[in-house]
Amino acid sequence: FQAFVETGDLFDAETAQRLRDEIPDLILLDIVMPVMDGTTFLKRLREGKQYLGIPVIVCTDEELTREEYDRLKTQAVAVLVKGEDFEAELKGTLSGFFPPAKGSNPPP
Repeated sequence: FQAFVETGDLFDAETAQRLRDEIPDLILLDIVMPVMDGTTFLKRLREGKQYLGIPVIVCTDEELTREEYDRLKTQAVAVLVKGEDFEAELKGTLSGFFPPAKGSNPPP
């Protein structure tokens, strides 16, 4: 699978070109980011038809209203709230996209 970390503005010219060249298999998106909030990122991402098939997992430690949660769920495959069970929920969600290779032992 392809992975890269982007902490800047996804929609500047350089990063947009990188996304066109290297479409990721999945995006793990935090709602709180330094340049652009995750909600805006997701909205802009979904405006590009070439990005509609990229699964997005939203992670947040923000308290979401039911309306915010429902809106995010229409554009993401999962919305995970950071907390006590976050790591287990994230592993479970990711395993649906990247199952362990045959014969490999999962980490403890």
